Amino acid sequence: MIEPSCKTCKTWEPFQGVCFNGDSKHCSDFTGRNDSCEHWQKNPCKCCAGCLEAREYHGRYYYYCYSCHFEFPYHPDEDWTD
Repeated sequence: MIEPSCKTCKTWEPFQGVCFNGDSKHCSDFTGRNDSCEHWQKNPCKCCAGCLEAREYHGRYYYYCYSCHFEFPYHPDEDWTD
């Protein structure tokens, strides 16, 4: 079971760490990877519909899928979710 947190939320931007969910009281706020709120939305993988987690390693940001174990590079202009 995936724990609801910002790092697995569809509306969290990992590079700046900002929530952009208009329904959340944290919208436009900086939030931590492990923070969460009642408006959490699963960040689905396009390949297998598993849950993506935003990760950072040595300054490189990427999404990791818990189901298919694939890593997707993070680019602000690309959408790896449905």
